[in-house]
Amino acid sequence: MKIAFIILQYLVPQHLLSRLVGKLAETDIPWLKDLLISRFIKQYRVNMDEAKDPDPRHYANFNAFFTRALKSDARPICEDADAIALSPPGFGVPAPSGFDCSTTAYRDWLASQLELFRDPVEDFF
Repeated sequence: MKIAFIILQYLVPQHLLSRLVGKLAETDIPWLKDLLISRFIKQYRVNMDEAKDPDPRHYANFNAFFTRALKSDARPICEDADAIALSPPGFGVPAPSGFDCSTTAYRDWLASQLELFRDPVEDFF
């Protein structure tokens, strides 16, 4: 299946392919948009408990689902002055089991995984 998809990308003009995918993402045909959303949730293990509206069928189309509102406490921003990184929506760095994410050991591990510097950005300018 992956090979067929790759070959299709070479055979179909990219502009046309982009337009087709855009139309799919905007479709409001109930069975089709529900299929697209449910497959995406399953494939990428989306935690719908974080969404203000956790029922995938309530979204008008895939684009509405993709830009869904989250509960205010779904992904809190760390207010720690020593914080290293802020994760963009949907992105996570899996930590080894047993790590307490509020500890220095976790921040050190995360920094090593992302190869981040501890120095403030201002120090580089």
